[in-house]
Amino acid sequence: MLIREAVARGKDILLKAQQMPQAQGEHSVALQDAVFEAKLLMQSLLDISPAQYILASDDLLPDALQDTYFSFIQQRSEGRPVAYILGKTGFWTLDLLSNEHTLIPRADTETLVEWAINLNIAEQPQVLDLGTGTGAIALAIAKERPRWQVTGLDRIEGAVALAKQNAAMNKLSVSFVQSDWFSVLETETPKAFDLIVSNPPYVEPDSKYLRQGDLRFEPHSALIAENNGMADIQKIVEQAPLHLNSKGWLLIEHGFEQAHAVQTLFSKHGFSSIETKCDLNLQPRVTGGLLI
Repeated sequence: MLIREAVARGKDILLKAQQMPQAQGEHSVALQDAVFEAKLLMQSLLDISPAQYILASDDLLPDALQDTYFSFIQQRSEGRPVAYILGKTGFWTLDLLSNEHTLIPRADTETLVEWAINLNIAEQPQVLDLGTGTGAIALAIAKERPRWQVTGLDRIEGAVALAKQNAAMNKLSVSFVQSDWFSVLETETPKAFDLIVSNPPYVEPDSKYLRQGDLRFEPHSALIAENNGMADIQKIVEQAPLHLNSKGWLLIEHGFEQAHAVQTLFSKHGFSSIETKCDLNLQPRVTGGLLI
């Protein structure tokens, strides 16, 4: 089978899956574009660029690679995220390993990174990333600001191990430690930070979105928070002042309907210059404030 023939068959399988009625309460498979994804899976399998794919499309695809390719297609037709199928994803300017221990980094979170790296803070600040997952936020900040001292914390041992792999793969110096939010800092020598960033769980437990698209496959412990999705955000905002320097910043990603509630929490716990920035879809996504 030629490479282009395999991709054409893969596209047809994905289109059929996309059009197939799903169980009650679920949407069809959340594909960006069947043609794009069929090509992307092939390019990743062969480790070639889109331009190289065009040149290679009339080459024969070995039988062993056919089996792997259609395994990828089958997994995607069942809704499994591309990042988990390939074991990697892109974020900011980084290539990151990804697995079921962590959320898949999304472009909307780049709003938080962009805000963080453009803050007017100390020349060599101490930065803390809470719930680091793949390490995406911490590593993106370290990539753009190599003189900053960045630490990432996560409750899940597998996530910490993955973040360390991503740091090594991208040749970036970030310290990753296992911790349930601030808990590890309470047993160590007090360390004040100039900036704390976080993309915590903020989806309410009964949200319909948990039954749709990629979210069905991502770890719900990294998505769901009690109190209408606000429990972890509240904990972070309440405890952050204990770990921030004077005039330190806190930036938190949240749901697009939570901006007012998050701003209220910031004000209640001693923050000023409170602002909410929108994501790529112009939805209010990240709220930040300066500790008074």
